[in-house]
Amino acid sequence: MSALSSSPTNYSIYAIPAFYVLVLLPQALGTFAILRANNYNFDNANPRGQNFQSSLRKSLPKSTLAFYERANAAHNNGWENFILFTAAVICGNLARLDVGTLNGAAGAFLALRTLYVGVYLGVERRKLAWSRTGIWAAGAGCCLYLLAEAGRVVASGGPLAV
Repeated sequence: MSALSSSPTNYSIYAIPAFYVLVLLPQALGTFAILRANNYNFDNANPRGQNFQSSLRKSLPKSTLAFYERANAAHNNGWENFILFTAAVICGNLARLDVGTLNGAAGAFLALRTLYVGVYLGVERRKLAWSRTGIWAAGAGCCLYLLAEAGRVVASGGPLAV
């Protein structure tokens, strides 16, 4: 696209690596929390092993362990949603959806996922944790919207950028 073009720039593909970084963030924060609380003792050779996990349960304050577990869960949930988001963005681009639609849905998804991670890490009370489910559903809705719009375009014989 030329610098003189009045069309908006398509940033939706950049949202994929941005989401990748966002998925890594809670794991990094959780690991840093246990490092600080555990005198920087960390079994990087087998951090998911039962022995190390058992030692964390014995050595960490309950609040730190709970934060670490929530961070790990947020991290895992991000990977579970990574393929849906990536597929939605790619399909939307292949269908040549409007740039505003692509940027809007991708940006809304990233904003919602950032909020989701914040709620996952920060909310300890069960009642408030239910808000996370709504935030997750709204983010998934962004992806499903892009997929539905891409499907609509392709089903009507629309473009595929091959």
